[in-house]
Amino acid sequence: MSCVEGKLLVASPQLQDPNFFRSVIFMVRHDEEGAYGLVLNRPTNQCVGTVMEMLLECPCHRRGHIMFGGPVEGPLVVLHDSPSSADIECGHDLFLASCQDRVRDLMMDDKARVLIFDGYSGWGPGQLEEEMKVGGWLVADTDVAELFGDCDEIWERALRRIGRGIIACATGNIPMPPDPNLN
Repeated sequence: MSCVEGKLLVASPQLQDPNFFRSVIFMVRHDEEGAYGLVLNRPTNQCVGTVMEMLLECPCHRRGHIMFGGPVEGPLVVLHDSPSSADIECGHDLFLASCQDRVRDLMMDDKARVLIFDGYSGWGPGQLEEEMKVGGWLVADTDVAELFGDCDEIWERALRRIGRGIIACATGNIPMPPDPNLN
């Protein structure tokens, strides 16, 4: 089995499933029981501050939108970089929290970087491997700064990184310039 845990799963340009078209997924877990990840580039119309104030019944000044983590329903989860508020460690100094007390602490911690997800992406045993075999998904290393950055361009940036890696392998690891106009 090819483990993609802690990596980015990038929808190939050929993947036409509307749930995952041009999506980038941070893979939280991938083992013999299946796979679990969170879509990084599907913001909802729900504002973080408004939703968190309703759920936690306390003021929340966080900006941004709740992310659509995937088509599988589940509790709200927070992907973050604060080890003291971790329910699950995800690698790359990233953690998940869903416990209400930890989520409240994260919402009050202005230094913690957070992404809040409604739903998740899940695959049964062997399902993701089959989708990868037929070319539906590409794998990229996780760039934490990019993960918490602008979600609108993450798919294109990830594809460019993957393409540069393929070219480097094909040309004997000769580094390619970051700007093709410099060729």
